[in-house]
Amino acid sequence: MNETLSTDETRVAPAGLTLRPYAGVADLPVIVDIINRQSEADGVPFRAELGHMRTYYVNPSDAFDPVRDTTIAEVNGVPVAYSDRSWVD
Repeated sequence: MNETLSTDETRVAPAGLTLRPYAGVADLPVIVDIINRQSEADGVPFRAELGHMRTYYVNPSDAFDPVRDTTIAEVNGVPVAYSDRSWVD
């Protein structure tokens, strides 16, 4: 398939949307809550646990450093999503 998809250039972000960097371990309950709400909405039985996330986030590596690689999305100051980036060699 060699198709180019056009994008809607009139699309705007939701009112009140801000993206912010990871603010340290204080963000971990927020991240766990977002993961678990998403899993529940998708009917996935998996639930993230704070202890597991803490272990992952407090041990940065070349492939994943939460300060560099995690973004929290908020709408009117309420966290609604997060994203993290990593790589595997």
